[in-house]
Amino acid sequence: MESKDLLARLRNDVLNATEATKIASVEYHTVLNDIPSGLPSPDGKQRIQNAGQRFRVAEARSQKALLRLQDYVLKGKIPGDGPYEP
Repeated sequence: MESKDLLARLRNDVLNATEATKIASVEYHTVLNDIPSGLPSPDGKQRIQNAGQRFRVAEARSQKALLRLQDYVLKGKIPGDGPYEP
């Protein structure tokens, strides 16, 4: 893959991951603002936990994408497709 193509891909990964994080954040805050939702307690609690987990996963992916881009731009490190290890 050419340098400019890789850079474009890494930037696109950051943009996509950031957008997914924003969406998950809105979902999480919507669930929190829906309290009390009228659902029985365990169901309401599970909704909050599920939304929080989706937000944490999206945030971790965003952080990983940003670190991969940063390492490529600043250090010339070409990222692999596997788990990110700085």
